[in-house]
Amino acid sequence: MPEFFFPTLSATCYGPFYRAGILSMRGLIVSAAFVIPSMILGAYQCFAYRHWLLLRNDSFLKFKPITFGVIIVLHYIILNTWVVSGVLAFPIVCGPETENLQNILKQYPSFAYLGTLQDICSVHYAPLYPPYIMVSSITVLVSAILGMAVYLIPTAILTIWHCFHILNDKSSYMSKKTISLHRKYLYTLTQGILVPITTIAIPLIILVTIVVGEVSVSQAFLNFTVAIAYTHTKLSSCNIIFTSKLYKSYLLRLIFRILRRKIPVNLIVPSQFTKSNFERTIMPEMSRVK
Repeated sequence: MPEFFFPTLSATCYGPFYRAGILSMRGLIVSAAFVIPSMILGAYQCFAYRHWLLLRNDSFLKFKPITFGVIIVLHYIILNTWVVSGVLAFPIVCGPETENLQNILKQYPSFAYLGTLQDICSVHYAPLYPPYIMVSSITVLVSAILGMAVYLIPTAILTIWHCFHILNDKSSYMSKKTISLHRKYLYTLTQGILVPITTIAIPLIILVTIVVGEVSVSQAFLNFTVAIAYTHTKLSSCNIIFTSKLYKSYLLRLIFRILRRKIPVNLIVPSQFTKSNFERTIMPEMSRVK
């Protein structure tokens, strides 16, 4: 688990994998750079697929399944490559005695305590791939985040609006029952997307604002903002379970099925048991469990 010290481009990390050397700071940041955009795209993909299902066959947006799949995959490739390429090029240096950290401490005297952390790592502005690409890797990462926001937010809003527009169209080719099911599913998706917006997008915007604007905030506020992002998976699961009747009923049936299962307690097989004894005594018990 990383702990960032924004607006300085420095951080340290805790956890058994990091302490054991299994996961480095670069590996951790690269993993996050791949997982976070993928989760955001996954939420958008649900609406894009639902929109594709609702379109009439004669619509110019009704691509063939293989074409639609290629378009979705290209989204993942382009956006993830954009983000990960910037992170991979991060000039990360670790240790309290590094020149980059000393420059940070001179620029931000209030962060002098960073010099006492043995596992402190820092990043400095440097060209991405000199001498060919002289843009900073941090600039590439920030532009990727802004690009995703500028592209995905309006696209998602238009997609959701057009889905409901199709369902509200009186000349719709679908039956009333089908329209009702699609509408319920869209309501569930719309409610579900509020979780990644609240737990990922908003904290990400706050962190980018702090870094780009060099805004000084308390470490407690910074840690709290990062902690919100860690609640994404738990809140998403709870949201689906408690707001979707289908998931809720399935989970309740699964729990009741487990609780009703009878576990035999007389499955200790003595050494004198023969094959015929086993088949006569134990096998019936095991068949009843199934």
